[in-house]
Amino acid sequence: MANNKVVEFFLAPVKRVGADLYEALPGIFEGVVILILGIILAYITKVVVRRLVLALHLERLARRLRTASILERGDVRESVAKTTAILCFWFVILIFLRFSFQVVGFETLSKILGSIISYVPNIIIAIVIMILAWALGAFIGGVVRVETSEIKGINSYLAGKVVQYVIIGVGVVMALEKLKIATPFMIVFIALVLFGAILIFAIPVGLALKGRIKEAVDNMLSNRREKRKRPERGEEE
Repeated sequence: MANNKVVEFFLAPVKRVGADLYEALPGIFEGVVILILGIILAYITKVVVRRLVLALHLERLARRLRTASILERGDVRESVAKTTAILCFWFVILIFLRFSFQVVGFETLSKILGSIISYVPNIIIAIVIMILAWALGAFIGGVVRVETSEIKGINSYLAGKVVQYVIIGVGVVMALEKLKIATPFMIVFIALVLFGAILIFAIPVGLALKGRIKEAVDNMLSNRREKRKRPERGEEE
């Protein structure tokens, strides 16, 4: 009798686990099927996205925007098309993995994955903002270097770099705000740094351009005077 009680004591948890597992088998099967379908769909998405990026010549646009160099600095050696396709692949996998956990009954894991998935669009927008800020900063910085190269008293290379990094700094603030990790103190600090950089750059540029602006205004006024004198000369003749 005592032996039967001991056996029952050890077998009872095993029976409960077996019963729970038997009840969960349909859900586990459905979860595995959903995950397999997700992997197939993710692979199809990966192929389609890569071909779409190549068909739209976004690879060439990325080279012009120097996106490839940015990825290389982040130790990403793959092409933009392949990198985008891989990111889309894992995004689809995460979506189906969440559905799979939800069907099986892993609510906690499903909520965690749901939070990650809902946060991914913010990451994508932040990356796009940074790429555009980097490209715009490089373009406007180059324009400033060319325009200030003939102005005495101004280091054109430094001027272009200041403008470039000011624009990138604005992009960083916007990206951090989109990622919801920018605290008010951080935003104020970066804004003050950017304002200081603009002020340091604007004062010498303004002083250096003072002569040119005065010369341009004088030329404009003299041209207007000449235009007014021409009709008067015609009337006298």
